[in-house]
Amino acid sequence: MDKLSPPTPMPLTGNLADNWKRFKQRFNIYMAASGCGAKEDNKVKASILLHVIGEDALDIYNSFQLDDDASLDEIMDKFEEYFVPKQNITFERYKFFSCDHKQGVGFDQYLAELHTLSKTCEFGNLKDLLVRDKIVCGIPDNGLRERLLWEQNLTLDKTINMCRAAETTRAQAKELRKEETAVHVIKTGEQYSKHPNKYKSQREAKTDFKCGKCGGSHKPMSCPAYGKECHNCGKKNHFSKYCKADAFKKKKVHAVEEEPKEFFVDAVHIKEAKDEEEWIVPLTVNRTIIPFKLDTGASVNLMSVNEYEKLTGKSKIFPVKTKVSGYTGEKVPVKGGCIATFEHSGKQIKAML
Repeated sequence: MDKLSPPTPMPLTGNLADNWKRFKQRFNIYMAASGCGAKEDNKVKASILLHVIGEDALDIYNSFQLDDDASLDEIMDKFEEYFVPKQNITFERYKFFSCDHKQGVGFDQYLAELHTLSKTCEFGNLKDLLVRDKIVCGIPDNGLRERLLWEQNLTLDKTINMCRAAETTRAQAKELRKEETAVHVIKTGEQYSKHPNKYKSQREAKTDFKCGKCGGSHKPMSCPAYGKECHNCGKKNHFSKYCKADAFKKKKVHAVEEEPKEFFVDAVHIKEAKDEEEWIVPLTVNRTIIPFKLDTGASVNLMSVNEYEKLTGKSKIFPVKTKVSGYTGEKVPVKGGCIATFEHSGKQIKAML
């Protein structure tokens, strides 16, 4: 401890309140680590403070007109009053509610900023609820915001987990698309020179498009029919006026073609058991136990390629036109589909994966 360096002098430029808080923290750490905080009397402690605080701050101390035998606590209180004026709670809350999640900033960094700003707002027991609300209102992802608003009994922890899952899914999908993008970039260049108008219309379609599920025009992931139950067929994600159930019944069997379907998921991965995710149930799939997250409203059953490779009996994979997207709008590659045998609690069914 003899080589322990004292804290550097306190700078008197910039934000004095933040500079004082940081200096006070480093001073207390130094006193505890060096052993001076326990064995020295108040007079010695006060002298150590005035020795390390710096010449400029020492001039401020001389203006306090304290007695020569003033204790460390008295000197610290005077510096606190000088450097940290009484805060305007209204302004502190304004800074909190004006803090939005900027593009390119990680979610955890944004969350830490909100927690820091909330410390000076005196929210009391409402702190977690207000941080949760600010996250929902402050994130730039409209699709994720809709998912959060659909959740019942949304807590701060659940909000954080969903935002982190969205960020992870977006990064994973971007990584999965790298190889596919590299392969098709040459074809895209060749075909664009021959059909420029065609690719122009495709780019424009990514903004607003005519939706067959609600009948309106909107951007991807903004369909008002998503999550709604059809009164005609009982399935979700489309209005009864645009239900295709009757149209499929009228087609001849040999003329039926599978229409591409698009499903939206939180994230294609399985959490560890320690996370205690609700509705995670071990199911026996082709004689292999696989943990599944149950969702009674889901329209598709998903399994990762890694989990499929673990199956004792592998069902034959056949091509499908199903599309899967995360709720951030990122496309998740689909290898194909298969018919698997599911067992649970003595019951057995065959279902498509």
